[in-house]
Amino acid sequence: FASPFLTPAGFASPFLTPAGLASHFLKPAGFAIPFLTPAGFASHFLTPARFASHFLTPARFASHFLTPSGFASHFLTPAGFTSHFLTPAGFASPFLTPAGFANASHFLTPARFASPFLTPAGFASHFLTPARFASPFLTPAGFASHFLTLVGFTSHFLTPAGFASHFLKPAGFTSHFLTPAGFASHFLTPAGFASHF
Repeated sequence: FASPFLTPAGFASPFLTPAGLASHFLKPAGFAIPFLTPAGFASHFLTPARFASHFLTPARFASHFLTPSGFASHFLTPAGFTSHFLTPAGFASPFLTPAGFANASHFLTPARFASPFLTPAGFASHFLTPARFASPFLTPAGFASHFLTLVGFTSHFLTPAGFASHFLKPAGFTSHFLTPAGFASHFLTPAGFASHF
């Protein structure tokens, strides 16, 4: 599985490489692994202790992606930008608000989603643009959206049916990211991520 995750516009770093899966992204021994180590992304995606992990941990992006208490976590917490990504009360969070994604500092615009993903710390490039990544990241209508719709890489990130979604679905690679049954999915299997990302 040697392919870059986000190559265009400054994201030229392999996501999963054959040499140790890109600095040990999936380690069945303890799940304490960095998610994106190059360019100041030395962070832990899944730790052995109740998935309380850091998704992006540079100086201005110290945040929690998944916490044990019902996804009540901080997704992006730079200075002046503290928002919840997934809260237990049905996505009632400042990160995704029904009023045109207010208080998100133009993270996702409801018009055409042509906004910078991570603008501070040298990530001024567009993460989701209609040209290269012609797909909405999170739409207001029940989060039924496409995460990445590259050629041969069409996947659903969050669907309204209780997170029962497809995270990665390239050719011959179908897996679920979050299912309603508490991460009982192909992404997080009890057998240590056996043969499924």
